[in-house]
Amino acid sequence: MPSRTQRKPKVKLFYSYSHKDEDFRKMLEKHLSKLRRQGIISDWHFRKISPGKEWDREIKSHLNSSHIILLLVSPDFIRSTYCNDIEVKRAMKRNRNKEAVVIPVILRPVAWEKCLFGKLQALPEGAKAITKWHSRNEAFKNIAEGIRQVVENLNIVQGKNLETKGITRQASRIIIFEDERKWLGKIQDALSEQGYKIESYRRYNGKLLSRFAKNDYDLLITDINLEKTERSKEGIMLAKFVREHHKKLPIIVVTGYSYDDVWEVVDHIVESKIDYLFIKNKWDPTKFLKAVKGALKRRKARSS
Repeated sequence: MPSRTQRKPKVKLFYSYSHKDEDFRKMLEKHLSKLRRQGIISDWHFRKISPGKEWDREIKSHLNSSHIILLLVSPDFIRSTYCNDIEVKRAMKRNRNKEAVVIPVILRPVAWEKCLFGKLQALPEGAKAITKWHSRNEAFKNIAEGIRQVVENLNIVQGKNLETKGITRQASRIIIFEDERKWLGKIQDALSEQGYKIESYRRYNGKLLSRFAKNDYDLLITDINLEKTERSKEGIMLAKFVREHHKKLPIIVVTGYSYDDVWEVVDHIVESKIDYLFIKNKWDPTKFLKAVKGALKRRKARSS
């Protein structure tokens, strides 16, 4: 029997916009619905954040993993500190690095040409604001057609990552085990602007260990103790398991032990052959990020 055709990955869209332009975003979503039904795109905006999730971290995660970033431009968007200081700056950095395609969509008249994204080709046609069109449906149709064209220009490799003028690298996959919410946040913040695909857990179990059997990750970051009430050393047990079964996977340990106390587990650390050790009370995010990049580079070298 002929093999089943492998599904192509969806192109991910991210909406950056002011909440005051919610109606414009909803209308644009409607005009892109055919692309969603066809499984060509998936889209994300901050209204999709689930209760209990940290909104800033969720936004940055999707911003860093999207292939197309839509800037819905209006006076309120230009005025928004978060949109401009966080989303636009990160979007333009990814655009310069050819990691994503950034498209300004002009909703309402505003002087946007001197903004960071002022030299980018905008939609709708002629960068004419939607509110200036005789028919808003025609304006949204024009925008949807422009976005479809960009999507079609993305060369989707069967079963692999997206490769285009704007997307040439697959995000490195990092799995984190840290039971303290404060430190999990610090680790994620250090990684937030690098475009990594991150999974994080407070504890591990057999189901999670089975994921390592597939060798789907590029880096493990773990604490030594993963229970608040006792020194369980679960992180060391995890590191030993990973080192035994996946010798090529780099391991970074971030621990609350002091330099004096860490000698209690130094034999375990040596046995698990970790790549880097960081002490929390000597935390340096710049050195940590440098270690992460070094570990990922080592992973690539080991796999080649």
